[in-house]
Amino acid sequence: MNQSSNNNDSSIINEISDVDVYFKRLYCKTTNLPPITVDEFLDVMTKCKDSTIQREREVFQNGIRNLFEEYKFYPQYPERELLLTAQLFGGFFERGLFQNQVLIAAFRVILEGLKKPVGSNLWTFSVTALNRCKTRIREQPAFLQALRNLPTYSELPSAIVDYLDYNSKSTISQTFDSLRTLTPTSNLPSQPVATSPHSHMFSRMNSVPAMTTTNQPQPFNPIGKDNIAQKGPSLTQNANIRTLINDPSYNLVRIKQPPEHINDKIAFTFNNLSVSNLSQKAQELKDLLNNDEQLWKWVAQYLVIKRVSLEHNFHSLYAGFLSTVNMNILFDTVLTETHRNIKILLLSDKQINNIPDRSLLKNLGHWLGMITIGRNKPILATDLEMKSLIIEAYHMGPQELLYIIPFVSKILESCAKSKIFQQPNPWLMGIMSILAEMHGTPDFKLNLKFEIEVLCKQLEIQLNELPIHHILINKDYYDKIEKQLSNPSTQIISVPAPITPSPQPSSSTTTTTTTSTITTISEPQFRLSDFKPSTFQSLSSMLKINSNIALFRLHPHLKTHTYSPIEQAINESFQTVQRSLKVATTAAETIARKDFLLNPDEQQLRTSARNMVAYLSSGLVLITARSALQEQIQSFIKSHFSNVLGMSQTSTINNNEQTTATTNEMIQQAANEIATSNIELCCCLLQRITISRAIQLIDQRLLSDIELRQRCRAEGRQLPITNTINEERLPEQIRLHHGPFSPHQLAIYEDFVHFIPGFKPNDSEKRDLTTMDESVPSVWDRLISDIDQTIQSQRNQLFTTALQRLLESVNLLRSNLQNQTSTNAPQVALTNLLNIILYNYLEHYTVQSQMQDNESFERFKTIHMNVLKLLIEIRLPLAFINKQLTKSWLECINEFKFNIFAVHHLIRNRLLDIRQIDVQMSQLIDSGSNSALHFAVSFLRNCVIEQPCCSDNDIPLMLDSLHRISLIGKQPAEAVRDLLEIIRLNYTSLTDSNDNKIDKLAILSLSVINNGMKYLSIDDIETVTIVNKAKHILNDWVALTMQQTNRISQQQAFQEFFSQMTLQGIFRSDDTIAKFLRTTIQLCINNVYDVVQQNSSSTQQQLPQYVRCHQGIDSLCRFLYLLTVHTSDNNNYGARIHLINCILGLLATLCVLDHEERGDQFHPLAYQRIILNLFQESTNAVSLNVTSPTSVGDNTSSNDQVMYYVYLAFTNCLHLLRPQRVTGFAFAWLEIVAHRTLMSRFLLYGGRYFRQIQNMYSLLLVDALRLVAPFIRSGENTQSFQVYYKGILKTFMLLLHDFPEFLCEHYYEFCDSLPLISHQLRNIILSSFPKHIRCPDPVKVNIKIDMLNDISTTPTISYNYSLNIQPSKFKTNLDSYLRTRSPVTFLSELRSYLQQGADPGSHYNIRMLNALVLYVATQALSTINNKQPLMSSITHTAHMDIFQNLAVDLDTEGRYLFLNAMANHLRYPNTHTHYFSYTILYLFAEANSEALQEQIVRVLLERLVANRPHPWGLLVTFLELVRNPNLKLWSREFMSISPDVKRLLATLTHGFPQFPTSPMSTQQPAIVKP
Repeated sequence: MNQSSNNNDSSIINEISDVDVYFKRLYCKTTNLPPITVDEFLDVMTKCKDSTIQREREVFQNGIRNLFEEYKFYPQYPERELLLTAQLFGGFFERGLFQNQVLIAAFRVILEGLKKPVGSNLWTFSVTALNRCKTRIREQPAFLQALRNLPTYSELPSAIVDYLDYNSKSTISQTFDSLRTLTPTSNLPSQPVATSPHSHMFSRMNSVPAMTTTNQPQPFNPIGKDNIAQKGPSLTQNANIRTLINDPSYNLVRIKQPPEHINDKIAFTFNNLSVSNLSQKAQELKDLLNNDEQLWKWVAQYLVIKRVSLEHNFHSLYAGFLSTVNMNILFDTVLTETHRNIKILLLSDKQINNIPDRSLLKNLGHWLGMITIGRNKPILATDLEMKSLIIEAYHMGPQELLYIIPFVSKILESCAKSKIFQQPNPWLMGIMSILAEMHGTPDFKLNLKFEIEVLCKQLEIQLNELPIHHILINKDYYDKIEKQLSNPSTQIISVPAPITPSPQPSSSTTTTTTTSTITTISEPQFRLSDFKPSTFQSLSSMLKINSNIALFRLHPHLKTHTYSPIEQAINESFQTVQRSLKVATTAAETIARKDFLLNPDEQQLRTSARNMVAYLSSGLVLITARSALQEQIQSFIKSHFSNVLGMSQTSTINNNEQTTATTNEMIQQAANEIATSNIELCCCLLQRITISRAIQLIDQRLLSDIELRQRCRAEGRQLPITNTINEERLPEQIRLHHGPFSPHQLAIYEDFVHFIPGFKPNDSEKRDLTTMDESVPSVWDRLISDIDQTIQSQRNQLFTTALQRLLESVNLLRSNLQNQTSTNAPQVALTNLLNIILYNYLEHYTVQSQMQDNESFERFKTIHMNVLKLLIEIRLPLAFINKQLTKSWLECINEFKFNIFAVHHLIRNRLLDIRQIDVQMSQLIDSGSNSALHFAVSFLRNCVIEQPCCSDNDIPLMLDSLHRISLIGKQPAEAVRDLLEIIRLNYTSLTDSNDNKIDKLAILSLSVINNGMKYLSIDDIETVTIVNKAKHILNDWVALTMQQTNRISQQQAFQEFFSQMTLQGIFRSDDTIAKFLRTTIQLCINNVYDVVQQNSSSTQQQLPQYVRCHQGIDSLCRFLYLLTVHTSDNNNYGARIHLINCILGLLATLCVLDHEERGDQFHPLAYQRIILNLFQESTNAVSLNVTSPTSVGDNTSSNDQVMYYVYLAFTNCLHLLRPQRVTGFAFAWLEIVAHRTLMSRFLLYGGRYFRQIQNMYSLLLVDALRLVAPFIRSGENTQSFQVYYKGILKTFMLLLHDFPEFLCEHYYEFCDSLPLISHQLRNIILSSFPKHIRCPDPVKVNIKIDMLNDISTTPTISYNYSLNIQPSKFKTNLDSYLRTRSPVTFLSELRSYLQQGADPGSHYNIRMLNALVLYVATQALSTINNKQPLMSSITHTAHMDIFQNLAVDLDTEGRYLFLNAMANHLRYPNTHTHYFSYTILYLFAEANSEALQEQIVRVLLERLVANRPHPWGLLVTFLELVRNPNLKLWSREFMSISPDVKRLLATLTHGFPQFPTSPMSTQQPAIVKP
């Protein structure tokens, strides 16, 4: 019957018919059509809803339409059809098939039916549907409230009402792991031998009998040997401890047990340890043991085996205790013992079902990471080499991986709390790279993949971004590593096998299940924590299958069919334990409510109820379901095996009855043995499922009680009393009291989780401890010998002096450590050694030394690193080394200090404190040190851009100082400004939060694109081989693209090329890929030059040759694009971005070198076309993905990020090739930037990061403008410059026409980059206004500026101009003056500040003056907003005082710059235009000299005499100046100096009407009095 049902399901799902067919099959009573259930109908609809086939989606839509259209006929439906339809309707609701407006309409249908008379058809329909979908209703508060408001709500069935009332709110996270609270709290004592007060209830299920306590003291045995006086069983029966104790090294390191009274006090100390009493217990232990070294070693052994090994929940508590005690002998012995026990387990027999040893290894790994990495201490390779351990486990097989991967993951978890072992720590990244490579291998176990993924999530490392070095498949590498695991074939002989508590049944056992199975249960083999919340994930790895079963020897493939029937049997059994589940839940709910009636702590209520219900439900399931479960397993296995053999070997079985009988007998035997061997495991799985469900139910039932306690605490009131029992009559011992429970009272509930029936006790076992021999081979002699040999092998004596100094320092430190003649001698020797190391690096670690003798250079570096490793091995903290080396660097003379090559190496190895370097460098730069400035520039280029070893967050002071340098006009300003812009562009996080996160992919891309040079200087045999391969592949590809022009055909054909490149080793490493890319690009460039030379020598057939040249470039671009696509997908786009940056970096480097070598013969055709075509290919593909109708949220987000990194890569490339740097590429560069495709895709991009992408394009336009400034300043008007300038004008005119909003937001930085006399280009930029704004004609009569709707709009400025106000002291004084008009000397000092760092050809810092003007204006607007009329608000304020002071105090040049800075904001109608227009007119009216008035007219007039367009605000201000009689412009003396001035003004104002009053002042007083 099961088989037929399964087949029926399959046919239903696989073939989708019309929806009417399914309705007929649902209602059909005859056998003409195969019937279908409601759930099967819903399965079909679910498949159709998510289908990509249009017809199937229409079936789903028709199904919903039929349900709603039939609603009017539901009153006439027969009872059976009505109930089926109601079940179907509720099922649609329950499974989420109703969405959005349809969901609301469906709920209204149910609501309308409930308003009908009780018992009517619609009432019955709604009640049935509601009962089906009540779980979804409770998740919708609005729906739930609407139901409760119905007058017939009380007449609903009580089961529905109770369910909805108990589940009206969802305050508990659905993702909370319920079993996580089934552990004792950290402030409770952990008893070494705990006694369950409930053990008599399930005495047949727990193999550990209840232990009675006596008043007589019992001897305390830390190692756990059998003790006659001990009432309970020996704890050494645990397999974990037996593995450790049976090891031969145990007797060698065992410490003699202390006296009995000390033994008992130590046990008492650890039993009562908690977070609140760590200091007290640590002092008690110190007082007890004094300085007895042997006793401290014994405590360390006791702590590791008795406590740490098995009590992983209290690792943080014990680590805190270790820190509080702060005894070196204790810590060293604990660390030694931990390593020794780990090595024992690594060398033990790793059976797949030896779960205790695996758990113990994980616990020790977690502890080891916590006391080393968690405290920023390294794990020495001499103790444990994890990278080699993982590789060895991989080669030894899957059983070893089951031990090693969780063990390593537990160790590395502590990296999340470490300051040193964080990404990009080389040690950590090396291990993670191996794990990432292993994660991608085929047939890798799912549970181990999950371990690696969880670890990456904890460490905030993107698994798909980790580099893969293919070390696992390198057999030579594996042969060279030191082996740390035993050989499985020899382990059985050398190490005694651990004694298991119960023997496994033999292959010949055929015992059938009986009713007495429970009475013969052996000691529990599993802990509750061994089973994951996704329960069946544990089944495949823990199941015991005997390969010697006769059936499996005959049919080996049947072993893979064992898991499915066992899962079915467990699921089937779960349906039979619902009564037990209900009984346990009701009992736990009743008792918990009674006990916690006056307890306001909802956490104690929730935890205790969960513990109790877990205990009760597990015990009831164990009693009632074990025997039935074994029968179910046998039945399902027999049925499944018979089906499999009947399908695969029907002919063989049917031909011989005797063979059939024999096979059936073998199936019966196999089913019995599998069921008998795995009954305890399966029963534990069933219990685990039941516990999870019980916890969900108890949470639901106690939800109202928990919410009541939360409300009372939030409102500050006492928990209300609802108990009817007279508490005063009860004895004091059992009387309830207000307030939380004491630890003693809570211990009753804690005991429930310690002794869950059918599982091993969690935290009640004693732990053992062993130690390890501390004698380690000395490395001092070996290190000294290496230094001496290196000195002797020096050929050119380049490093001899430095190495001799190092050798003397090492010998001195060694002798002082051994002799201890003085307490300060070792400290002095150590400081001297670290100083020598630093000075050697700064003096000799240079590029010149590497070029002279690379072999000696590498040896020099290795020797110094080995000395530092030795210092770490002798327990010298890395933080101390870092501190001392940094101190020495700070005190070093500048002649050696500024060795960027050495500093970069030391910072990358975390040997220098970057923060302290940042402070000193900032001070030196501000003091005017040129050497410090050049070092800082080199530091940014090497340590932040090309080979990142720190981020912008690490050097904020240095960046601030460099920013101040970038504002001045001296020589390094341009280079510094360029570096800062690149850093600012690439170090901006994509997240909107201000958490200083770093975009590591962008930084890596920046490094790759700036390091193209390193791939051009390699010329070895491998490069020659790759060149030949690249020529062959590229020629074949070009020939193919000439023949096949269809892009889809090209993409399909590329797969063969990609496979060929893989087989030829092109993708073996980044170096080989870069060499291949370099060769293909170089071949294309050489081909272009060949064509150019041919055309220069012959004027015939020029066009066909260029066409062929273009075809070759286009083929290359298509090839490069497809190569980037095939390297990754949308979910793992890191490799693709890396490859694009590598291509563009090589292209930029080749272009720069080609330009330098060829000079006037340089031709930009190839570079220009490759960049444009590659940009079109890359962005077009991403755009298609973004607009694809099948893309969903995650895919769209991924495409947005791909698009961002693609745009960033091309921006960095074009910035490297900017006209100022590669002048011969200027025209081609401008064509690329102004190209319709590049401009439109940069500025029309509508994704999440559109603003960042527009900032990239603005940087490119600033690069274009920076070439203009020096030519205009110098007055050079060459023909080439004229052509370039016309191109700039056309580009900005295009932006003005098509993208005015972009110009509106970025106008400030464009104007900041232009010289003052670029009036026409400046007018074009300032004439832009948003398309939704309509600028009124400024020459109209009676125009009222104040009444315009848009005049109150604040414009958006993308540039952070306030950063240009430097130094910070001046900015502070400015803010203070604007608020309080103090300090009083501010105005008098203002001019001197503006003259600091003057621009070339000027006496003022123009960028700072521009920023000051806009900053003061914005601060003024923020203070006068919505308070009073504008004209009365701007006068007589601190802001206007600054403007008036600048207008009066500055000289002629300064005033001219100041007025131009204000005129730059006379744009479209907005608050800035309004404010500056009034300010300029006010300054004109209040001027105490005509010189200022004349300069105001000059500034406005210079901009108006240029060709159109003119900014609207400029015209409005000028016309007001001309028209307003109060300003008396025409009567000023400077107007009559030259008739040309009046003639010019008359021409400009010809036809403008004149008025006696200003239009701008129609609703307010005139600006000046007549």
